[in-house]
Amino acid sequence: MKQSAFLFAIVLASCSQGPVHYTDFAIGTTVNLTLYDQDRPDLWKEILVDLKWLDDTMTIWEREEPSTLMRANSAAGDPLGYPIGPELAEVIRLGLEISRESQGALDISVGPLVKAWGVATENPRVPNKEEVSRALALVGWDRVRLESGRLYLDRPGMMLDLGAVAKGWMADRIVEKLRARGVERAIVDLGGNIALLGSKPDGSPWKVGIQDPFQTRGRYLGILETGPTSLVTSGIYERFFEQDGIRYHHILDPKGGFPVINELAGVTIVHPNSGLADALSTAVFVLGGKAGWELAQRYRAEIILINRDHTVWVSPALRDGFQLVAGEYSLQENLP
Repeated sequence: MKQSAFLFAIVLASCSQGPVHYTDFAIGTTVNLTLYDQDRPDLWKEILVDLKWLDDTMTIWEREEPSTLMRANSAAGDPLGYPIGPELAEVIRLGLEISRESQGALDISVGPLVKAWGVATENPRVPNKEEVSRALALVGWDRVRLESGRLYLDRPGMMLDLGAVAKGWMADRIVEKLRARGVERAIVDLGGNIALLGSKPDGSPWKVGIQDPFQTRGRYLGILETGPTSLVTSGIYERFFEQDGIRYHHILDPKGGFPVINELAGVTIVHPNSGLADALSTAVFVLGGKAGWELAQRYRAEIILINRDHTVWVSPALRDGFQLVAGEYSLQENLP
């Protein structure tokens, strides 16, 4: 599962009835739930079960019992395909849609490259050119098909990686569950993928602190005031490793096979649909500012772009609610 590039933090105002916090480690990251005006340990237990199901279904990392997606990947090249459930199919369809609309900037068949680089493992490494070439030959979202409840990967060795979609999709499911159980205001934080339900108890907007990617955790570059929505980021400073004095981050170019190098240090996507925001965050980062904004506009998503030169671009609908607090940054009017 993809781990978000920045640390989001909710800037909490004091209120007469304090929030109730739950936290645990699941899906490879720290997850948090904040509820207001009620204590619902029963719901938290259900959410942890849901997150275990997500891992059992959609992870591609080695485990005692392979996930459903791992089994489906193992059937790559089989003309009979592999049967999958409707939830997994829903996530794959969303990933394929953004893969298509971004012209492969996001490509959910990037699994062979992810494995070659050891992304999210304890031993990441720089693969040699031959390894990258072999992996690239197996990447291609247009060779992935869903038909009648079966997944078809056209070539042996192909591998889907849903890390750019699954956490956001699950955040949406959790918000739906909370709403159905009578919860009116909550914060769902799946390792930095934030989904906000309702408003603060006093009716004011949420204040979301966005981590400065060049500083230690807890140092914000800006504060965004917002209503119920979701926020997802992709960037270069959360997961990385160094080899021979060179730093390599985890966001790979599905066409070139190496970590993306462009003007961006990070992208924040704001959209009510967290699964869509999750997928768009990777696609926009790979595309870069101008092309990424065009893609975001097609889905009515708002974005914050943090550039390597310490400038920040905020889409028009967010500007009134965004406050820059880090003095070394400046807002720019034009897209990078």
